[in-house]
Amino acid sequence: MFMEDKKGLKERIVSFRDGLKEYRVVWIELKKEAYNHRGREVRKSLSDKEEKMRERLTEEWGRLRKIFHYLGVCVMTITPGIGYRQHIFEEALSGQLIHNILKGESLVNAISSATQAIGEVESLTETEFNRFTQKTPNLFLAHSFREENEKMVARIKKLLESFPLSITTGEKPTTKYVSEKVKKLIADSDYVLVILTKDEEQKDKSWQPSKWLNDELAFALGKGKTIIRFLEKGVDYKPAISGDSEYIPFNKDNLTDALIKLVQLLNTVLK
Repeated sequence: MFMEDKKGLKERIVSFRDGLKEYRVVWIELKKEAYNHRGREVRKSLSDKEEKMRERLTEEWGRLRKIFHYLGVCVMTITPGIGYRQHIFEEALSGQLIHNILKGESLVNAISSATQAIGEVESLTETEFNRFTQKTPNLFLAHSFREENEKMVARIKKLLESFPLSITTGEKPTTKYVSEKVKKLIADSDYVLVILTKDEEQKDKSWQPSKWLNDELAFALGKGKTIIRFLEKGVDYKPAISGDSEYIPFNKDNLTDALIKLVQLLNTVLK
């Protein structure tokens, strides 16, 4: 999946770690020059060098992020005193260069985490390393495209992206039926997470999810997919259609408990 052999993976992470070290030196030099020449721009050559290094490292981090997750390497920390949850590599490679009080410490932590990753790779047995060659599971995220659901869907999707999953979503419905394109995405997926929300108010004032979502869910069930249901509280939904699929109730205004349950479930499913 990631590299042809363990040696290649180790060399790739070593290169990334050494690149972070070199970038830290350049960033410190740029920061000193900015402070020593207040009101004047820093050398363009130095500014351009920093930007190119940061862009290259950011691209490589995008390729390595899931590997670090698999290895169990620390990618988050909490700032003492204020309890701020900090994404180590995102903060280390932030484009906010001068007045970012977290960047310097984050670079040190990023170098430390990359060094840890090198050790983790070296310690992998052949069987453990072979897990990296396996295909990344696909998860199809089915949800309503109503504007009031956008922030909630974005939070769930962001959480899913922290797992070793390839995330696909459908498309805003333009007909009464599920398109062949969406059917193919579902058919090619390993898991389906459907977010069932209050989409259609009934004559008796009850709420049901959209027919479109029900149809996507029924198609996934017919394909024998592993299905996880996120069900908004207050939705009148008949669960028989989705068989024995997982069920997580949620409140749109407070997703915390539901997201914790989703993390626990995914940790079990993806073992």
